[in-house]
Amino acid sequence: MKTELIIKECIVKSNNLYINVNCDIDYDPDVFEPKLKINFFNGKNNLILPVLITNRRYISFKNLDSLEFSQKFEINDIFLDKKWKEIKFYLSLHYGNHIVTDFSFDLDNDINNDFVSKYLIENDENQIKLIKINDKNNLNILRHVLSLFIRIIALIISIFLIPFFIFESIFIMIKTPDLNSSGGDLYLEDKNVIKRGIRHILWRISSFSNFPVEKLFINFKNYMLNKIYQLAVLIYQKENTVMFISERGQNLTGNLKFVYDYIKNNENTKNVNIKVSTINQSFPITSFSHKWNTYKDMASSNVILLDNYFSPVNILNFNNQTLIQLWHAAGAFKTFGFTRFGRPGGPKLDSKNHRKYDMATVSSSAVIDCYSEAYGVSSDKILPLGIPRTDIFFDTDYIDSTKENFYKKYPQLKDKKIILFGPTFRGTNRRNGYYPIKKFDPVKIYNDLNQEYAIIIKRHFFINNKFKIPKEYSDYILDLDVNEDINDLLFVTDILITDYSSTVFEASLLDVPMIFYAFDLDDYISNRSFYFEYKSFVPGKITYTQDELINSIKNNDFENYKIKDFKDKFFEEVDGKSTERIINYICNVLEKNKKK
Repeated sequence: MKTELIIKECIVKSNNLYINVNCDIDYDPDVFEPKLKINFFNGKNNLILPVLITNRRYISFKNLDSLEFSQKFEINDIFLDKKWKEIKFYLSLHYGNHIVTDFSFDLDNDINNDFVSKYLIENDENQIKLIKINDKNNLNILRHVLSLFIRIIALIISIFLIPFFIFESIFIMIKTPDLNSSGGDLYLEDKNVIKRGIRHILWRISSFSNFPVEKLFINFKNYMLNKIYQLAVLIYQKENTVMFISERGQNLTGNLKFVYDYIKNNENTKNVNIKVSTINQSFPITSFSHKWNTYKDMASSNVILLDNYFSPVNILNFNNQTLIQLWHAAGAFKTFGFTRFGRPGGPKLDSKNHRKYDMATVSSSAVIDCYSEAYGVSSDKILPLGIPRTDIFFDTDYIDSTKENFYKKYPQLKDKKIILFGPTFRGTNRRNGYYPIKKFDPVKIYNDLNQEYAIIIKRHFFINNKFKIPKEYSDYILDLDVNEDINDLLFVTDILITDYSSTVFEASLLDVPMIFYAFDLDDYISNRSFYFEYKSFVPGKITYTQDELINSIKNNDFENYKIKDFKDKFFEEVDGKSTERIINYICNVLEKNKKK
């Protein structure tokens, strides 16, 4: 494959690193998302981040894909540990299934033209070095003093405007729509009206004066909370204590539940103390009692297990504790976390959430870099120990009992083939998540297939709208509760229809035929993006209209031959012992803590 890469800009300005890259590569029509990654290394840890594509054009007479990438990085936030002296970094192009790392650099001679910068760039063959230098520069000091003086004057003026800000905050306190506030929609959900009002006043002062009053207030509050938490850990931490934290429902589910059940029911873990915090709500807007109990139990724990984003990770330090992320999905499908850095709604580089994990589990080595990038952690902290919730796919007794219970609950489906429709959500979160239900007509599908199949709809728990099923079809078309376990439903499934759901990973373990109904593929790619090229990645037939979907079922056209390679790539160990491997890791951590 012919490759030509030119770094047009690699420069430090105002302590930000700017990267601009052009790349001409042999055109592949099946590549929808060329990706350029930058890999930083400080001598101890690495960090993978995206460089965003800004322009793409096809040069027909050369049959080349001409790509342009650009990104800005806040240098001081690249690593949580600020004690580095030198960072090396290099670029890698991901073009379809090809990963190209053999690049030549063609930098301008003058790459350090910001004379007030604290950093120096050096070109070192196939790597570039970012070096800290002495920042005691008179011009730099004068600039900061002048900026501080102007902001203090603006702060004094904003203090005189406080009565106006108080009046405006009344509207925030009563949740007036379309009135801006720093907390956004999530903060407006807080039941404490006084806190909403104070937060708005602080934000107004900060935004008017460009003096970080609100940030200083929040930082001070978080500083005190962290110090109290560290003291609580010293006082209350108990040996052999493991805590499970989930915001995905009132009960533990998925990977956390499998690890929890193993600890509870096995003789070799009988001495492990267990703490649990579950709620179907984002932590910042939960009740004081829930926060208090969660922090108290966290302080007593040696190991803390998560299955999703958890906001206190931003605030607290876990110096004498081990923070483990089990996540809630297998494989790597839709992008999330720091893979979305630089995109609308993506995290800022100074965000600490995800970045404090001591270990995270994945299903195979093939996705280590995906999760390393998403979490913003070094690749050596991502371990391919497996996905605990997939262990049931190797437990014949569990499979048989699950089938039996299902047909006891739905006896009318016993003589039907079953189509499981498991779409993912559109929107951005659990408040505005939806599915465009007009795009999927289960009644038409049921009738066009001569009523040979029953259709079970299992919506993602972020999807708030339901399908309207006519009463006369309600026995054979079921829109199940979002809390139903989709893995259990796979045991009775003859065909899985999905779009961009990670359920495909579990379905591949059972060799379930799959159809991918991707009517909005282009829009979804531009808004959400994937870790791998969708068309070459998914283990089944891709359809774009409902008629194509129905014809694929009628013709038994599922492209099942794709499943084996997919399964081999995304599951390193297919043995039903993922939970056991993770338990062994946890027990080793607990044993090491005893010796400290």
